[in-house]
Amino acid sequence: MGIALDADAAQPPRVSLFRAAVERLPLSTLLIVSMIGLVIATSLGVAFLTLHNLDAALVPFRVQLMAQQAHARVEDVANYTGTARADLLVLSEGSSLTGLLRASAGGGTDPIDKVSSTVWQERLAKRLFREIELKPAYYQIRVISAADGGRELVRVDRDNGVPRLVAEQSLQRKGDTDYFRKTMSIGRGEIYVSPVDLNKEYGRIEMPVVPVVRIATPLFLPDGQRFGIFIINLDLRPIFDSLKSRAPAYGDIRLVNGDGDYLLHPDDLKSFRFEYGGRSRAKDDLPELSSLPTETGLQRDHDGRLVGVAVVSGRIADAVDFSVVEVAPYQALAAAPAPLRDATLVAGSLAALASIGMALLVARALSRRIRYVVESVDGLTSEQLNVGALPPPSDGGSSLYRLLRIKQPVEELRDELVRRRRAELLMRQYLEKHSLYSAVVQSATDAIVTKTLDGKITGWNYAAEKLFGYSAEEAVGQSIEIIVPPDRLSDVQHILGRIAQSETVDHYETVRKTKDGRLIDVSLSVSPVKSADGEIIGAAKIARDISERKFVERKFELAVEASPGGVLMINGAGVIILVNKELERQFGYERTELIGRSVETLLPASGREAHASVRKAFLNAPAVRSMGAGRELFARRKDGTEFPVEIGLNPIQSRDGLIVLASVVDISPRRQAERAIEAQKEQLQHAQKMEAVGLMAGGVAHDFNNLLLVMLVYAEMLRADCDALDPKLPEILEIVKSIDRAQLLTGQLLAFSRKQPSEPNVLNLGDVVSGFHSMLRRTLPADIEIVTIAADDLWPVLIDKGQLEQVLMNLAVNARDAMPTGGRFAIEITNKQDGAPVSGNLVCEFVEVRVSDSGSGIAPELIEKIFDPFFTTKERGRGTGLGLSTCYGIIAQAGGRLTVESELGKGATFCILLPRTERLASTAASAPKDAEQFGGTETILVVEDDQAVMRATTAALRRGGYSILTAANGDEARRLLQQQGDGIDLVLSDVVMPQLSGPELAEFVRGSYPGLPLIFMTGYSDYPVITESGDHRIAHHRAIMKPFRPNELLATIREVLNGHDDPGCS
Repeated sequence: MGIALDADAAQPPRVSLFRAAVERLPLSTLLIVSMIGLVIATSLGVAFLTLHNLDAALVPFRVQLMAQQAHARVEDVANYTGTARADLLVLSEGSSLTGLLRASAGGGTDPIDKVSSTVWQERLAKRLFREIELKPAYYQIRVISAADGGRELVRVDRDNGVPRLVAEQSLQRKGDTDYFRKTMSIGRGEIYVSPVDLNKEYGRIEMPVVPVVRIATPLFLPDGQRFGIFIINLDLRPIFDSLKSRAPAYGDIRLVNGDGDYLLHPDDLKSFRFEYGGRSRAKDDLPELSSLPTETGLQRDHDGRLVGVAVVSGRIADAVDFSVVEVAPYQALAAAPAPLRDATLVAGSLAALASIGMALLVARALSRRIRYVVESVDGLTSEQLNVGALPPPSDGGSSLYRLLRIKQPVEELRDELVRRRRAELLMRQYLEKHSLYSAVVQSATDAIVTKTLDGKITGWNYAAEKLFGYSAEEAVGQSIEIIVPPDRLSDVQHILGRIAQSETVDHYETVRKTKDGRLIDVSLSVSPVKSADGEIIGAAKIARDISERKFVERKFELAVEASPGGVLMINGAGVIILVNKELERQFGYERTELIGRSVETLLPASGREAHASVRKAFLNAPAVRSMGAGRELFARRKDGTEFPVEIGLNPIQSRDGLIVLASVVDISPRRQAERAIEAQKEQLQHAQKMEAVGLMAGGVAHDFNNLLLVMLVYAEMLRADCDALDPKLPEILEIVKSIDRAQLLTGQLLAFSRKQPSEPNVLNLGDVVSGFHSMLRRTLPADIEIVTIAADDLWPVLIDKGQLEQVLMNLAVNARDAMPTGGRFAIEITNKQDGAPVSGNLVCEFVEVRVSDSGSGIAPELIEKIFDPFFTTKERGRGTGLGLSTCYGIIAQAGGRLTVESELGKGATFCILLPRTERLASTAASAPKDAEQFGGTETILVVEDDQAVMRATTAALRRGGYSILTAANGDEARRLLQQQGDGIDLVLSDVVMPQLSGPELAEFVRGSYPGLPLIFMTGYSDYPVITESGDHRIAHHRAIMKPFRPNELLATIREVLNGHDDPGCS
């Protein structure tokens, strides 16, 4: 007690009320209050430091998360636009478009399918309409011609989202657009991708605005000329809306083009400002951006505020650069999520309460011990305070000894406080780590679900709520089967079984069910969850929505399967990973037989090694290209047969590496059609050549006949003046014979030119050949066997019998010369159905005459020339070169066709096709002409522009007693008729004359002098042939062919004057 009194005496006399009140409190109370205050201050400090450290950790984590999200958005845009390239190539090789190109090159009709360009255009429009119906992302699909200022030929687009086929009157001209010019400048198989801009109609921005990217390829005609372009306008609104909806909660998302201009911005006024004459670029908002390709970190915006920026670049349709820019204010990045803040406050409060409780317990324990010490000290004297003087306790009960015994509890208390401080530190670290992990899980864009091994859900993040529609409160504690379709329950058991074996499941693609019953495609990655001692207690699953990608893949598969051409896909090792039905049909393989095999399986064995090196070179420098165009490239079917193909290659960069999409077109039908067209061209060229030579031959024969007429008339007149003993008569007869031989030569020329006067009759070729056999026997030597075979019931044909016999005789003579040591000459006649009309004749029923020999044959290089006039392989003096050309002309004039087949050493076969006729055979026999000389006293007007012919003709007429008037042309004859028409009894006129032709003169005579007879004389053609040439007026008058003998002319004139044979007189 004395010690206490001394202490009180040391206090100052005046004490504040607060201190007095504190001093009056018991020591235990003061200790409790002090410890509680210390615990509260410590807890608040720990809470503040925890939140501050958490904020500092969240900023870089969230910036990196922004970069990951931006990368995912870049992939979304690339996937959205990438399939359009493949669609463009597939559609541009489609049958409708290639048919339209062939028809355009063929003058409006497809030479292969015989379909007009209009029909192909309609088919193409329907095909493109179905395409735009199936693919909502396509805004326009067009075919634009290079002609007419770049006018659209076919256009399908959307009107308020509804697909439509644009009427012809609404089609526009696009020749002045940048995308049209640039597409027209690239090569075959290349693709042009336009910059992203706003769609324009008639040069103005369409309202409401539609952001588009145009993907186009040039179109070429079969001959290589540029036809136009094929183009798809891809609507970017769906992907832009998707980007907006996926913007992070603490920031925004933007899209810029390669120049840095905004294509998408939270402020719509900044999007596409370059289309309205202004500029709004990412560099304006973020001056510290060094470049757009890739950038992540903290920067100052144009207002000086600190923001987090993540930039990731990509390419639209593998061609046009763009970047996704995610921006978030620093305050939003640093702000802890509400659940994390709440958890931290709750944990801090619980820790504070626990600390206060512990402080109370510790204070009470310390108070008891302190009271014990004080009471013990109060009982000691000043001498006893000297511990060294204390005697050893005899009974352990002295106060001093009890005071010294508290040393051990105090040390134990100190150790306990150290252990508690260490535990609090570990607890704080655990809470910080748990809070960080919780923030990561809650901020993840993929659904994260944890569950027990029996399938009960134990964890469910915010992304899982958005994906499946269940809140965390609804899902946790439920079976995982709430999101599993009934037909996929076995998948869950299989996955959990693998997890129980400590396996992981990566990127397992399956189907899951949302709260509203909708099925979605997901990719699952599942790993085991282990306890502290390593025991597997559950599974953690990350689910990513791949519905959009699956939809794009299904659309791609549908497009591939619907492709009219074969399609296959190979990976970087040349292994086939995809084929369509058309490719199965082309090659004869089942799909399962090709998947996993090398692409060289589809090539001929001789080209596989070379192709492997070509393939490696292509993979080292991939580019869109076409193979096989302009040269023969062959593929091999399962049965070993080879066929020509064209192959289009389109490399695609995927996450699994480079893959190549190849379109394979079997061009066998095209090659056959090309060969047929080439053969037709050759036939046409040959026919045109023969026609040109024929015109020349006809003209030569006409002029030559005029010369022969003069010589023949005078020779006959000289012969008539000689008696039988006149020594000049033999020379005159030789002159006449030479003229007759020359007349045969001109007849051959006219036959070749199809202007030979002919008298076609309905004939049975079997009867003709049977009657001709004896003449053949006299012509061919005895060592040549003659065989004639005629089928029964031969169809009738219409041809001049004498000309047909001339053809057979020419062929027989050629056969004789080809068989100098004997052989076999055969004529076979049969009916034949032929699908190819000849010479413009639509009849497809023919009588075939095959004339063959066993001679030396014809060299291949000579076959194309043997029908040319004046071409011969015989030595000089043995042939004129007109035999076969005459045969060709006679058969062609009859509406038929003459061809040859031959090999050296194996003889030759000439095939004659003559069309069947429905005309009945004529039974009337023509009366023979009287060869006597007829004369008269009538007046005849002779109209002839050739003076030599004029003089010879008038000389013969005057010998017959006729009075003669002459005119050098038709116009002069018309004036004479007008002057002396009543004194003229007959007009004898040439056909082809200057100023006024013979037919025109005949028309004048018929109109002005209907009873006046008129006779034509011509050295070019008989009037039935001239009638076939289009001038039907000559058929009303009699005609005589040059060269004629004087008695033939006089007999014809007499017959007409007597009124027996001139319809023009009636």
